[in-house]
Amino acid sequence: MTHYVDSLYYEIELTGKYFRFLGTQMFNELKMDVSVDEFLVLDIIKTNDKICQRDIAKLLLKDRANTGRIINSLEKKELLTRSVDTKNNRLVKQMKLTEKGEKILETSSEYIKDGYRKISEQITQEEIGKIKETLRNFREIMKTIAKPEI
Repeated sequence: MTHYVDSLYYEIELTGKYFRFLGTQMFNELKMDVSVDEFLVLDIIKTNDKICQRDIAKLLLKDRANTGRIINSLEKKELLTRSVDTKNNRLVKQMKLTEKGEKILETSSEYIKDGYRKISEQITQEEIGKIKETLRNFREIMKTIAKPEI
């Protein structure tokens, strides 16, 4: 019998937690007053023009209420603005980064890239490519089984 701690699922979960710890440590060192989740939302908005809260929640695998709290925090910190628009004949709030949000995203992105580069230097690009491909395939299989309600 295989125990959970010997499984692929445990290895993936544990690796994810280490990345979360590393990200939190990096943001604490930056002293930029943004959390990992807030950074992710800023990055998603930057790379997805006219994205709405529902779509951000789907990308983060978080519920809309939690995503809304993150967005409210970013708006309060003046890192993004929201405006009302229509999408599929429905009113939606779309977000745009402020100049301050752009600056924080730029500064923190460079710092994070440098931190992750230290990891990448210990793994070949070929290995990274194989890991990414395997994880994408694994995730697609998981999506058909897990069916998250987000």
